[in-house]
Amino acid sequence: MITDRAVPNIFMCRNKWILPKRESLAPLDKVLRDVSRRMGLSEDLIKTGIRKRRYVDARRMYFKRAKEKTTASLAEIGELVHNGDHANVAYHINKVDNTPSLSRAYNELFNGAEPYIKPIKEIIPETELTPKKVHLSLTGKPIY
Repeated sequence: MITDRAVPNIFMCRNKWILPKRESLAPLDKVLRDVSRRMGLSEDLIKTGIRKRRYVDARRMYFKRAKEKTTASLAEIGELVHNGDHANVAYHINKVDNTPSLSRAYNELFNGAEPYIKPIKEIIPETELTPKKVHLSLTGKPIY
């Protein structure tokens, strides 16, 4: 029989064993903040159930990063985002591992020399960001 002297962190209360809560290496909210900063997206929008590709990919990156950097269970990782039960978390982690484009993007974001994706204003000059009025004629050719 296991007594509290043999294992001091385990206690028995009303015939049930009470185990201590595991300490994470990094808190999950910090992992989510890091992913949102590197991908240039809002934390709140990553947490919601938006199904646009960039937000789904951000959630996938969060799931994989949290699994690597914390000792939290899959259910604990999923609690922070919308509809994130343990099965969803496992599915999305496998998606990152088995999809070449996602795996490459994950490695570039977290393992590469480039710490984050550059903002669009650094890639495209400001003059090209201003919209031009373009109308199409009946033939489909643009009229400026």
